[in-house]
Amino acid sequence: MFTDTWGRLRRRLADVVPGRSPDRPVPGPVADGPELVRTLADRADRLHREGKPDLAAESLAEAVALGRDVTGADWGDALTQLADALSRAARADEAVATARAAVAAFGDQRSAGRAEALRRLGRHLLSVGNSDEAVVVVREAAELYASLAGPLAVRHGKALFMAQYELAMALGVVGRYEEAITAATQPLLTLRIQDRLHVARGRRHYADLLFRVASWQGELDRPAEAVENARPAVAQLRRVVATDALDDDLDKLAHVLVVLARQLRRLDRDIEAVPPLREAVALWQRLPDGDNDLAKSSIELSRLYRDLGGHDDAALAAQQTAVDAGRRLVAVDAEYYEGRLAASLLALAERARAAGSTPDALPACDEAVSIARRLVQYAAFAPAPERQWCEGLLLGGLTELACLHAEGGRRTEAVDTMAELDGLAAGLILDADQRDWVDSTYAFVREVAPDECDRRGLPGSSGAVED
Repeated sequence: MFTDTWGRLRRRLADVVPGRSPDRPVPGPVADGPELVRTLADRADRLHREGKPDLAAESLAEAVALGRDVTGADWGDALTQLADALSRAARADEAVATARAAVAAFGDQRSAGRAEALRRLGRHLLSVGNSDEAVVVVREAAELYASLAGPLAVRHGKALFMAQYELAMALGVVGRYEEAITAATQPLLTLRIQDRLHVARGRRHYADLLFRVASWQGELDRPAEAVENARPAVAQLRRVVATDALDDDLDKLAHVLVVLARQLRRLDRDIEAVPPLREAVALWQRLPDGDNDLAKSSIELSRLYRDLGGHDDAALAAQQTAVDAGRRLVAVDAEYYEGRLAASLLALAERARAAGSTPDALPACDEAVSIARRLVQYAAFAPAPERQWCEGLLLGGLTELACLHAEGGRRTEAVDTMAELDGLAAGLILDADQRDWVDSTYAFVREVAPDECDRRGLPGSSGAVED
């Protein structure tokens, strides 16, 4: 667009660079072209911050056009900066393409500029889901940084650390957890030393990497090691939150607390798992966009109380929190969250029944069954896993609802629900647990209303069972 003559470059730089004279002698597009690209990228960032996305897009489009088919370190640095600006503008695919061009501009140089271009390319690849390629690219960046001898090794120590850090993250994303933990060793050592020297700026990275390592160890079924890393991650994040409580930090702290609670449970230390899980719930209640995680963690807390025994009221309260969060999520996206709300309502009915509050259980169960019926209809032509999940949800809801009606002496409603359950079960291949649910429901309802069951011709046990 502006690369055809040196004169146009000088005039364009005068337009966008404060104090730049179009008559200043310049060495030509090799020098001014990269400067213009960097300036346009900075300008686009500023326009985005000012709420002018259209003008920002024009600057980025111009910068992209300038950066086509170029080579040299100056161009590589400029294109690396442009790729970051495109990423911040939510133009991820263009960011990847520009980052590739930046790497290509450096050729085969063994330089810090090429290493940085590779590292940034890896980050952009992760953002678009190209995780396997990101691992290869970031590993090359880390190896290149590590190979730079003499003063450069010190000068670019922070960049080497970031490349090692991001390599560990990329390996974790692709599920190569053992390699991720190994890759995290050196960055963790650096961060640990910084922490002992009371260097505050690395605390977020330190807490985040400890959290990731704990999560990876949990995936590898090493809960004791996971707990050892989750506890200092919690401590580090508490220090961060105490000085600068950003929502992202509170969200990360809540996630670390959940990881800690889960690993404690795997070690059969359920009592110790209660405080961190309860704190995570409280944190997500404070956050404006925390309902999704609030619903999930409240369900976990309710199950924990249930499994401990003797905490029926606490289990019921936690499940009610999950239902309340689920209703807010459904108001935003009913299609995505309605099934989860139905499952939460069914669990709420079970907790209420366990707490001796059958009248409170009935409305929740009735609503869960109504939602499940609708979902089964919608899923008639859905893929098998989705259809089976909906059918299982309705099966569980009908067994609970039939028992609630029977317990309340509503024999007609109990038999009607049992008849619907029988019709549903007849068309399914039940696994062992489902068969037990259905058979126990048949037996209970028949005990309460034997004559009504006989008149309706309802069976005393379920049919097919999965081998």
